[in-house]
Amino acid sequence: RRCVAATNAGFFDVHRGYCLGNVISDGRVVHARESRNANWGMTASGEFVYGYLTAAQVESMQFKQLVTGVTWLLRNGTIYVEESAAIEQPSFDFVWMKAPRVAIGNNAAGEVLVLQVDGNEPLNQGLDLYEFAQLAKDRGFVNAINLDGGGSSVTTVNYKAVSHPSDNCGTSPSKCERMVTTITCVKA
Repeated sequence: RRCVAATNAGFFDVHRGYCLGNVISDGRVVHARESRNANWGMTASGEFVYGYLTAAQVESMQFKQLVTGVTWLLRNGTIYVEESAAIEQPSFDFVWMKAPRVAIGNNAAGEVLVLQVDGNEPLNQGLDLYEFAQLAKDRGFVNAINLDGGGSSVTTVNYKAVSHPSDNCGTSPSKCERMVTTITCVKA
């Protein structure tokens, strides 16, 4: 089955190209690393898991999908940015900077939701994490984590970009899609 819609997903080192957190895809461990950052996952039994995981939990919980973000936006319908920032300790700029953003979560009916907003990080355009959490809540999310955003943010439908990438294309003034290490994939 192919992806009918996709966004970028977990954070990564843009210079070296390696993942900066947990990645499990279709039950296969791609990268496992204990971190203080928020995770989103789905177990083999279909249960959603959010939060901070130890290496032992990652090993034992039989995840079908797992990705690490930075900042837990919504927890059980409540904006959780302040509490999450106290645990994860992202920079002040990361929390308050207006930028393109991507989130994954679920609604009250138990459906997986993905949200992406356009922006331009160097121009301080987009949403800060508090605004993004509120938008996710307004769109029906009850739980959500913030995934990699900024120049990585792009949404595709049927392999065509439907958002406005903000990454620079080398020395060209054009904007283009950034190569990323992980994606969310909605399969047909």
